[in-house]
Amino acid sequence: MRYLVLTLLILASICFAIIGEEQARELFAHALESWYAGDVVAARESMSQALSGLIYITDIPEFWFFTAKLDIDTGNVARALEDLRTLLVLAPTKDEAISLVKEIETFTSPMAPSTPTLSSEILKIEGFKNSVEYFYSPVSVTTLGRTVCIADRANYRLIVYGPAGYAVHKLSFRPESIISSAFKYLYIAGEDKLALFDMENNRVETLASNLLKPVLAGFDRLGRLWGADVDRLFCVEDGRIRFFELDEFYSIQDVEVGLKGIWVLDIFKNRIVLFDFSMNKVLELPAHGAWSFELTVFEEPFILKDDALFLVRKDGLVELGKFQQAFVTMEYSYPFLFLMDFKGHSVHVVAFKGKEPILVKIDSLSFDQDSLVLSVRVENIFADPIPVLGDMYQVREGGGPVFSELSLSHRKAVWLNADRDFFKKTLPTLKRGSSYAVFVKDVSQLRRDTVVSLRGKNVRIFVEGEATEEVLLSGGFGHFKSSFELLQPVWNVRFMRTRPTPSDIVPVKFEIRLAGEVFSDTVYYTRGMIPK
Repeated sequence: MRYLVLTLLILASICFAIIGEEQARELFAHALESWYAGDVVAARESMSQALSGLIYITDIPEFWFFTAKLDIDTGNVARALEDLRTLLVLAPTKDEAISLVKEIETFTSPMAPSTPTLSSEILKIEGFKNSVEYFYSPVSVTTLGRTVCIADRANYRLIVYGPAGYAVHKLSFRPESIISSAFKYLYIAGEDKLALFDMENNRVETLASNLLKPVLAGFDRLGRLWGADVDRLFCVEDGRIRFFELDEFYSIQDVEVGLKGIWVLDIFKNRIVLFDFSMNKVLELPAHGAWSFELTVFEEPFILKDDALFLVRKDGLVELGKFQQAFVTMEYSYPFLFLMDFKGHSVHVVAFKGKEPILVKIDSLSFDQDSLVLSVRVENIFADPIPVLGDMYQVREGGGPVFSELSLSHRKAVWLNADRDFFKKTLPTLKRGSSYAVFVKDVSQLRRDTVVSLRGKNVRIFVEGEATEEVLLSGGFGHFKSSFELLQPVWNVRFMRTRPTPSDIVPVKFEIRLAGEVFSDTVYYTRGMIPK
């Protein structure tokens, strides 16, 4: 009888020691504070305690989603995926969980190029507006994140179009080709010049003036600007320009840079040719009479012929779609295709992407009096930043939409040298909210699921030799020699906190809506985090 009473007392004490719903919320708050401070181990321990007790039914999706993010940070990607799939059984419309599942499945599965599809027109930028001429002949387009830059060759102009309207900048030469770097620096090529344009001070710095007909390709992941000049390629690095003679004569009409190398359109022999970064010819495809081409996110060339778009492959053309009118030329800044209409003096913008996910990452949440500020990255699957045009984004606090202000800042990467335990021991301890560029000698321990953790922590891997697929998916590159200034565009999202002092967990979501898809991420705050 004594033993029975003792057993009942022990069972009763255990039952009464169970963590209650409010205690679970307190542990969630402790986990949040540890996570924001960079201590993911302590955060995971707090969540383990919270999950061992009682949880309000309405809190369960948030507990599981946050725990999955912690598991990714600590390298337990498989467990995170399992929990997210279970979560979606309970909350099948939780799009931030759907986004994270798509991301994990993409990075942990064999890479398969997705054929992009055309969506309906989302924006038309007119050269003539309210009887005012802003541009006449658009010949090249690029983006600076929130704005669209248009080169007007006939009028020696550079036009910047954005939420605030038009801004016109007069140039001393005819612009033919423009490209941006990190949505911050704008490079212009035209006539015999290559120049850097400082928009803040409306000043042009000439980098080279001995060219014949320069065309810009873009930047590689070592910060080098590539371009072509009639029959040769050039590269700008550390303020110096180098020229590369090719294996035979090429009349280069267009040029693009990708992860595999430099692609050129040779109108003399009607071909598209890929050179690696050592100037070795790798691939040759027929150009089918095209006068311009672009590359998909998986680095497949596509061309514009009158009113139709085609993917160029070894076995022929694959039609991607048709437009309601013919266009002469185009530019592509994933996921947006810019179509230039010379006769109509306009630029048409359409979404153009495949089934691959867009990654949205909220790196931090902070308070500024009555405002909340999010630090957000929006990237493609290879960690390249993508522009946020028009009203394609939405912020939600506690499930409801809020009015927000979006501005662009730039984060400079911190360079690190990895030791042999970097992926197992160092990576989980790296603090969120920074940008890291890591030189790794041995990437044999870099697995596909590790890429998920790298992207969450904003870590790019660089190697001396050829880059593996995992390295490229992290946003890094091969052929690394020495560190360089690596700037990363980051969106600062500010909004007034609309909820009163909460007694519950408040989710804050940033979402991208494009072509019928939603990509999002969610972080949280609690009452104890609000400054008094």
